[in-house]
Amino acid sequence: MKDTFHADWKAWTGPEIEGRLHGLPTLFIRDLSVFDNYDLDKIRESHVLIGPCWDKPGMRQSIIDLLLDAGKIVTLEVTPAQMKKLPDRWLGKINIIYDINVPEIVEGVKLLNPGDTIRLGRFDCLLFDVRLAQRPDSTDYNEDIEWVPED
Repeated sequence: MKDTFHADWKAWTGPEIEGRLHGLPTLFIRDLSVFDNYDLDKIRESHVLIGPCWDKPGMRQSIIDLLLDAGKIVTLEVTPAQMKKLPDRWLGKINIIYDINVPEIVEGVKLLNPGDTIRLGRFDCLLFDVRLAQRPDSTDYNEDIEWVPED
């Protein structure tokens, strides 16, 4: 059976499954060390999604700047604690997956129907629509392949 979360992979490629970039060929990064001594110009994918590893000690955040300078679409997974650490220079240039782990929401979403609403507080003009939400299953990851930097 295929490991849908690729637990042992530092990086992999495949189509983006979630969000507005759905279907875009994407390089998914779980560990920025895959770029050590690597020419970033060799990345063929136009979208690079970097997991919450981007602010770990020893990770080179300058890689994100280089990807942006190269015209790549960059998405960062960001926890609430990490949101405070985002450099101002990235805001407005990167896509953010704001990763909030709220068990009550996770359990409640399973019961919602298309057209139901999730409200995470009161914000000016910020709406979430369940009809737009994707619920990927394991078959959505069939095209993923482990990514290893070329020599």
